[in-house]
Amino acid sequence: MSRNIVNSVAKSLAILEVFEDTRPELGIAEIAALVKLPRPTVSRLVNTLAYTGYLEKNPSSGKYRLGIKLFHLGTLVEPRVDLAQVAAPVIRRLRDETGETSYLDVLQEGNRVCILSFESNKSLRTIVPVGQRSPLHAGADSRVLLAFMEPYELEQVLAGELTPFTSRTITCPLALSKVLAKVREDGYAISFGESVAGVVAVAFPVWDKENKVIAGVAVSCPEQRADKLPEYLKKVRLAAEDISRQLGCRRKTRQST
Repeated sequence: MSRNIVNSVAKSLAILEVFEDTRPELGIAEIAALVKLPRPTVSRLVNTLAYTGYLEKNPSSGKYRLGIKLFHLGTLVEPRVDLAQVAAPVIRRLRDETGETSYLDVLQEGNRVCILSFESNKSLRTIVPVGQRSPLHAGADSRVLLAFMEPYELEQVLAGELTPFTSRTITCPLALSKVLAKVREDGYAISFGESVAGVVAVAFPVWDKENKVIAGVAVSCPEQRADKLPEYLKKVRLAAEDISRQLGCRRKTRQST
């Protein structure tokens, strides 16, 4: 550990980070087991965190939970968390790791809109310009947004016109509903030439702190490199999880690979 690191502070932060939605309250023994520290050490640190308002003790259970002080600090940080600002370095890194065009989409007025795009440097590549709009029924990048919409919004899309863009575009509402159910089950979407012939793509959702899908991370490439999709799948998932985490999401994601 660096000589500039204060051990007690690092240990205290580690204690705060073990609290999750699935375990909002923890006892001293439980915390000690999770952070792998002696119980006396954990007891002293927890008492200090409780004294300063970062933890609070539930008098009924005798266990500890995150304190209101953390909420106050969170409200100071939240206004500065901008989706594009957070996502830009992650999407750029995704492009560098895959060598393929990587981009971030959001839902806007019933369409998928690209707000960030880093183009592949390969001679044969896909191009997804910032500002590009497309319907929600065709392609992995659009479908990953459609799949997690509110039910009434989804019904409106399915009741509308499902325009065919290629011979592979799904235009049957029932068939599309089944595909969307699969997207929700798997946690991601893959498409083969559905919106643009000869283009394949994989996309994962981005979740915010309220566990709502607010964007999608995607990689697309020419179908000649479709054999690389299993490799890209993991990288896109990690990128989407990274952005979600930075936006405050504590949701546990399904391992896709």
